[in-house]
Amino acid sequence: TTGNAWFGSTSNIVARYQNDHSGRGSGLGEQIYSWNANVLSGRFENDYTWWTFSGGRLAIGAESTIPAGETNVIAEVHTAQTPMPWLAAIGSTDRVTAVSSNSANMFQATDPTSWFAGYKSLASFDGQGFDVSANTTLANMFSGCSALSTVTGLGGWDVSGVTSLAGMFDGASSLRTISGLDQWTTSSLETVANMFRNASSLTSLVDVAVWDVSGVTTFEGFLSGATSLQTLDISGWVMDAGSTRTNMFLNCRSLSLVTLGNGVILEGTGLDNVNLGKVAGQNKYSRDPNAGSWLTTDETWFGSSTNLNARYGTSSATNGHKVGEKTYRWVGGRYSGRFPSNDNAWWIYDYNSGLLTIGAGKTADNEDLTVSELSNELPWTTVTVFNIV
Repeated sequence: TTGNAWFGSTSNIVARYQNDHSGRGSGLGEQIYSWNANVLSGRFENDYTWWTFSGGRLAIGAESTIPAGETNVIAEVHTAQTPMPWLAAIGSTDRVTAVSSNSANMFQATDPTSWFAGYKSLASFDGQGFDVSANTTLANMFSGCSALSTVTGLGGWDVSGVTSLAGMFDGASSLRTISGLDQWTTSSLETVANMFRNASSLTSLVDVAVWDVSGVTTFEGFLSGATSLQTLDISGWVMDAGSTRTNMFLNCRSLSLVTLGNGVILEGTGLDNVNLGKVAGQNKYSRDPNAGSWLTTDETWFGSSTNLNARYGTSSATNGHKVGEKTYRWVGGRYSGRFPSNDNAWWIYDYNSGLLTIGAGKTADNEDLTVSELSNELPWTTVTVFNIV
């Protein structure tokens, strides 16, 4: 229309003017519509909501002024039988390289979880115009988006009713930047299974430290295959001992700085099973229990990945649940560890000199320094010196 107050496809304009005069156009009076062959755009079933496509960028929104009694809701759900309306115009998901929205044209999606899954060319997403307050799941929303590198505009999302983030970025192997997660209220969350599985370009994940995960029952595969992840902060997490944590950190082979709190449970997460095995005739191990050690930044505690897992066990009696927030850094090539029977007792082996040092230190006055290992159970006897590449 004149001044671009309304735009849409031919089918959209037909829907505006129905035989029974039920369409929105019937109450607007005289309108002039001009054809623009250079613009791809359209409307959803709700005529107040729209999409445009230009130069690889898909924009989605709603009219900034909506009359009383009308809504900004987009009810469409993508299926093989009923694809999203822009696909009929652009022909292929591979043409979409960016998705944008803005707060001035806020819309509410009934179920956006399937809208962009498998968009292999999608590189950036700005979600500031998405209202997800009525959603209970964002599962698999960007699953298989292998080119997705930047996600912004999530800070304003009201996810207080969302129970599932399962697979949200599963297979987003180019993801490097994601902002706004620290502003989420996650009190209803029940599963984060495979949320960042195989997000192999992600180097830092610290905004999730403030999440309420007390109701989460499944952490399985949360960061499995995040092979470039170096920095992780989950210090504010209070995890249920009965939750499923299988492969939560499997193959996070670049992890070098981890911040934990009293409520974290590492037991069963796969943190101590992150080696690649032999590749092209070379050993490529990085966070294997025998390839190095974790040290607190104040160096009051050190140990292997297996020891760190045990420190944050399912039992509230394990030491990790008593020491408050701690940051651990990885030191490759340092051979040291803890006695399984007592986290207060330790050993250090200097490979160059052959010197084995054994000692102990209390974390609390009421703890003892007793170890119960027999000669065939001594922890340093399992050390194998790997070629660190």
